[in-house]
Amino acid sequence: MQNLNNPNLTRQFDAVAQAVRAILPDLSREAIAKAGGDIDALPSVSEKTWSLSAGPNDSVTSYNYALNRSDIVRATPGSLFLQTNPNHKLLFDADRWALSDKSKHLFSFTELLRERLQKDGLKLAEDHALSFEMGHRPIALFVGEKADLKAISPLVSSNDFSFYALRKTEEGGVLRAVWARKDMGQSVVVCPDAPDSLFEDARKRGYTYFAGFYQLKITDAQKNKNGALASAASNPVLA
Repeated sequence: MQNLNNPNLTRQFDAVAQAVRAILPDLSREAIAKAGGDIDALPSVSEKTWSLSAGPNDSVTSYNYALNRSDIVRATPGSLFLQTNPNHKLLFDADRWALSDKSKHLFSFTELLRERLQKDGLKLAEDHALSFEMGHRPIALFVGEKADLKAISPLVSSNDFSFYALRKTEEGGVLRAVWARKDMGQSVVVCPDAPDSLFEDARKRGYTYFAGFYQLKITDAQKNKNGALASAASNPVLA
């Protein structure tokens, strides 16, 4: 599979999608279980928390939604680590990240994301493989160069990221899984009912590189139980 000088990046969506379909022919409870997952452990696709957050004061990013954590203001990779290590200074923060030369290169940008996801306790699946590890659930990361960000200022990095979460929904008393995302200021978007539908959705939105599936450990701390939404922060952060 072509990696474009970075083993964690590929534009060959069709090849990855085919591999996903081989593992998950559909998103039924049975298919999830056969792949080693537990559909009951997935968060609901449209909890009240997320529908309430859409709007101009929304502080929920795609990473918030992937983590199922609305209590973190404008979460970005590294946010979980900073919660338990508040005095630790990451190599970049909201403004330094956007202005740094390193962040302007998409491959280096992805490496920075990967480092901070690892600090958050997420594990990158090898060879872009979708896997269900015991006690974990998968999320997917896409990156791309967004013209609308570059138009803001020539100093602002045009690189952006978007996360997709595998969630559950119920129709007619039957549970099934879906890929879903939530961008800041927007309502939850559910991808069409197909195991590989997230790839076409990401491509249409300008996220033209797939940066891998990650395994998120399911713990009580990562479950959003109180439903309370954090207020918007003043610092700009990529969604």
